[in-house]
Amino acid sequence: MNYKLIYEKLISNAKSRKLDCYTESHHIIPRCLNGSDDASNLVDLTPEEHYVAHQLLVKIYPSEPKLVYAANMMTVSTKYAKRNNKTFGWIRRKLWEIEKNKEFSKETRKKMSDAVANKARLTCPHCGKSGLSGNMNRWHFDNCPNHPNPKVRPPMSKEHRNNISNGLKAIVLEETSCEFCGMIGKKCVIAAHRNFCKKNPNGRKKTEKTGTCVHCGKVTTFGNLSRWHNDNCKYKPS
Repeated sequence: MNYKLIYEKLISNAKSRKLDCYTESHHIIPRCLNGSDDASNLVDLTPEEHYVAHQLLVKIYPSEPKLVYAANMMTVSTKYAKRNNKTFGWIRRKLWEIEKNKEFSKETRKKMSDAVANKARLTCPHCGKSGLSGNMNRWHFDNCPNHPNPKVRPPMSKEHRNNISNGLKAIVLEETSCEFCGMIGKKCVIAAHRNFCKKNPNGRKKTEKTGTCVHCGKVTTFGNLSRWHNDNCKYKPS
């Protein structure tokens, strides 16, 4: 399947229209592939299209870890439900409606303003820059360029950056297998699996607390109890 052609058609259609509903800004050429923040490299997509666009980019550039991370964050799910483009779009639109219609009373606005104004501020003795105490302590004092003994890291060489990039790609994409059961998967997944592999004689066993349903007497984990039993038990008297 020509994923690049599908992606180009999606972008072309989005560029030739105007929407008055909720949209999300998308980098046509991703920033991790040297794409810029210029208007010519940005397009407005619906949440569903944005979701699909990031999956297409992973298909087109499967060896770029940052694209995998970005697509994964858009598909974060719970153990009870998997997110798809429809649920992603519905959630983002609902959030937009809530934020758009949010209003604060004058009293609340004054409290927020006073809280910011009353926060402690500090001034750097080396360069004179001032800011909130938390930010200055965390980010500025030790890293001030005018500090007599600065802790600013020197810029990394191109070779150093390439070594880091290649190392991340190996971690994300390289596959291996479990020597105990033969399961095949990504290195990071198999590393965690080995510790709990059922065929590993020295492996750790997963221990979950269990409880008993008050209606049917079923013994199971607390997660299952709260979801399927007790108040939700089919044997609960109506």
